[in-house]
Amino acid sequence: MTEFMTEDFLLHSRTARQLYHGYAETEPIVDYHCHISPRDIAENHRFSSITEAWLGGDHYKWRLMRACGIPERDVTGEESDLEKFTAYAKALSRAPGNPLYHWSHLELRRYFGCRQVLSEQTAPDIFHHCQEILECDDSLRVQGLLQKSRVRVLCTTDDPADDLHWHQVLHDSQFHSARVVPAMRPDRLMHIEGDDFSSYVEQLGESADMTIHTFADMCDALKRRMDVFAEMGCRAADHALDEVVYQPVPAASLERIFQKGLSHKTISSDEREQYLTGLLLFLAGEYRHRGWVMELHMGALRNVYTDMYRRFGADTGYDAIGRCCNIEKLARFLDHLEREGSLPKTILFSASPYDLMALTVLGASFPKEGIASRIQPGVPWWFNDTKQGLLDYLTIVSEETVLGNMVGMLTDSRSFLSYPRHEYFRRILCDWLGNLVECGEFPDDEAQLASLIHRLCYGNAISFFQFPCQ
Repeated sequence: MTEFMTEDFLLHSRTARQLYHGYAETEPIVDYHCHISPRDIAENHRFSSITEAWLGGDHYKWRLMRACGIPERDVTGEESDLEKFTAYAKALSRAPGNPLYHWSHLELRRYFGCRQVLSEQTAPDIFHHCQEILECDDSLRVQGLLQKSRVRVLCTTDDPADDLHWHQVLHDSQFHSARVVPAMRPDRLMHIEGDDFSSYVEQLGESADMTIHTFADMCDALKRRMDVFAEMGCRAADHALDEVVYQPVPAASLERIFQKGLSHKTISSDEREQYLTGLLLFLAGEYRHRGWVMELHMGALRNVYTDMYRRFGADTGYDAIGRCCNIEKLARFLDHLEREGSLPKTILFSASPYDLMALTVLGASFPKEGIASRIQPGVPWWFNDTKQGLLDYLTIVSEETVLGNMVGMLTDSRSFLSYPRHEYFRRILCDWLGNLVECGEFPDDEAQLASLIHRLCYGNAISFFQFPCQ
C-alpha cells in the first residue's frame, strides 16, 4: 500500500523527483498578491493557537466546514479553539481530492513537524502538539514564518487612502529577510453607485492633502498617493472586476457622471461602465508610466447569499463563479491603451476556468519588444487553484504561448501558513515537466530544466515586477 504524502508526494517519475528535490524545493518565494496584514508582520504577531492561524479569516476553510453542515458557532462563533479545530478536522476528513486536504497536511508538516493524519479523532492531540510549539518557538511568530517559508518578496493589498503606517514601520525596522511592499487596490473608487462613494472620495482627498471636487482632482489625488506607494516599494496595482468594461466617453460626460456619484444620484448601468472605463484607462496609463504591473481579477460573483452577507460582510465564503469574461471588450480595452502608449505589463486572472485559453491567447496578441509575455494569464485563482486547475494551466499556457515566461504561483491568502501552496504548485510543475521528459516530449537536459524551474518558481516574478531583489 502506498504511504500517504511521502517526501515524493505528487512526484511520479525519476525526473520529477530530481527536478523538485534538486531545484524547486529550495527556491525562494515571491508572493506578489496576498491579503495578509502588514501590521501583523510589523508587530511580529504570535498566534494564540493553530485555530487562530488556520481559521482566523480563511474563508476557504469556512466554506468547507459550512458545506458539511457544521454549526456557525464552530466556524466563526463562540466555541473554543479546540472545538473549532476539531470541527475543521471532521469536515476535512470528508474531502478527499480537495486541495485543502493536501495544504493542511503540508502546513502541519512544514511548520509543526507533525506527520499525523488529521481527523476528528487525532485533532485533540495535534492541537495540543501545535499549541506547545506556538507558545515557545519564536520561529512560528509571523516574521519567523516568513523566514522559514523562504519568502523574499511579499505584496500586501492596500487601499489608496491607507496611510501605509505599518509599511513605514517595516521599512524602518530590522526585519530584512522578506521585502514587504504595498500593492495598490482602488476597489472602493470603482463603486460609484455605492452609498459611501462620496465619503470615500473625501477620505481619499484627505489622504492626499487636497480637496476633490472633480474627476481630474481625483486623478491628481491618486497620483499623489501613487507617489507615496512608490516610496514604499510598490510595483503593482490590483483590481477586482465583477465584469469587463469598455465604454469610453468624452471628458465632459465622465465629469457629469462623477458629479452624479458625489451627489448620490442614481447611476445607470451604462454610466457606471463609462465611469469605470475612464478610471481604468487613467490608472493603467499611470501604471505604465511608473513601470507597475496591472493585475485584473475578473469573473467572481460576490456575496450571493444575502442574509449571510448582511451577517458577516464580504469575503466570508459566500461567493461564486460569475459569467465568463467579455473577451471582446477586454481586447478593445487593451488595444485602446496600446494605441495611446499606455498599456502596462498586465496579469489577467479569471474565476471562471472557461476563460483560461481565451485570456492566454488574447495576452499573446499584445507582444512588446524587450518584455517577455507583457500580457499574461495569471495562475489559477480562487476556485481554480486545485491540482487539476494547475495541470490545466500548465497544459494550456504551454500549448498556446510560452510557459517559461509566466510569473508563477501566488497565495492570494489571508493566512501566514499558506506558503506550502507554492510547494504544491512546484511539485505539480515538476511532475508535469518530468512526464514530458519521461515520454520523450522534452529533452532530458538538466541545465535547461533547472533554468525553467528557477524562472517559474522565482526568477520571472522578480524580473517581471522589477523587484530589487536577487
